[in-house]
Amino acid sequence: MLKISSHSHPRLARGSLHSSLPLLRLLDRDGPLSQTTAARRLSMTTGTCNLHFQRLESEHLVRRADHVRGAKGRPTIVWDINRRQNAVLVLVFDVPFFQATLLDFAAQPLLEQRLDLSRARHAEDIADAINAFSRNALDLAAHDGIRVRQVVGGFPGLLDPADGTVLHAVNFPALDGLNLARLFAAKRLPAWSASLGLCFFFGETADLPTDATTLVVHWDLGVGMIVGRGENIVSQQFDGDGAPQIPEAGHICIAPGGRDCRCGRKGCLEAYTGGQAMLSDLAGGDIRTLGDLLAALQDRRQDALVVARRAARTLARHMAWPAQFFGVERIVVTGPMSVAFNLLATAFRQGLADTLPTEIVNSIAVQPSPDPRGSLRTGACHLATRLFLDPASANRLPRSPAKLG
Repeated sequence: MLKISSHSHPRLARGSLHSSLPLLRLLDRDGPLSQTTAARRLSMTTGTCNLHFQRLESEHLVRRADHVRGAKGRPTIVWDINRRQNAVLVLVFDVPFFQATLLDFAAQPLLEQRLDLSRARHAEDIADAINAFSRNALDLAAHDGIRVRQVVGGFPGLLDPADGTVLHAVNFPALDGLNLARLFAAKRLPAWSASLGLCFFFGETADLPTDATTLVVHWDLGVGMIVGRGENIVSQQFDGDGAPQIPEAGHICIAPGGRDCRCGRKGCLEAYTGGQAMLSDLAGGDIRTLGDLLAALQDRRQDALVVARRAARTLARHMAWPAQFFGVERIVVTGPMSVAFNLLATAFRQGLADTLPTEIVNSIAVQPSPDPRGSLRTGACHLATRLFLDPASANRLPRSPAKLG
């Protein structure tokens, strides 16, 4: 480790880690790099760059990746982010499931747990599950000399834009009132609450071409949609202050005065296509939970297939207009329902064809997520590292709305 000189200590103390983050972001994007190259790219003096490297190494955020020897003089140090000794904690709720993961900055899982929280009734039950996992994760990190830098939660429903409190999780009311930032304040860890759809989107598009326009449909007890091109979300609406929001696609009205929706309104898309709606259609039998429905579909039970195929066709019929409007090239269906999508794909494409000309339908690739759990984890990890490296980026990310439009 660099030896920090006595005259540098006061400068390190006065300067916050925040001022060194541009260097860290550069290493994340272009590293490994030498000090001279990094200083040139950031238009700073080598002395200033050296001070930033001292700060980042003292915080165990960078490491010496290599030493390059020239014809004469001292070898050049090549620096990189210390990805193995820094981690993020991600907590996502693809209802009724809770997936918690500790990942290092290389996105490698260090500890993971998945729970079915169907029996949870209150936010305190959810908080207990979060606290139990986070204790184990932080103990593991401390034992291995790993520093946890950021916590991100992915939630369905409506969130308070000011502090991330879950205001209304339509299909999982046990989440209502949960405040992630408050849970982690005593641990001195920054915690940010995101829309579940945002986590799914970044995960499902991580390996796609950056110029591809993709519609990601997340389908569980409810249903949601995000369209983006590369990392840019294009399906946004704006609140009264001009802040970007993710539309609650599951609660657009498709049948005025139609079915009751759990959000309190009538005729919502989700009331006809969400997992909760399908369970209602199958009420009275032995299919009572989303897990039961998925098992019945995989067993090719006719009663489950009829209901799910009808929902898939209706869902696609109402995804067709944003697909055409935004010039979508690919639709990815993710979330718990995607594991049975191969049985529903024909009905989904029929739904597109109910609305769109054949040539447009044929131009859109439709596919289920190859790994919905992994994609959700990857997307949440991407958000967590992005927020640590660039805290100001939180203001540029679309948030869940605080109320239904």
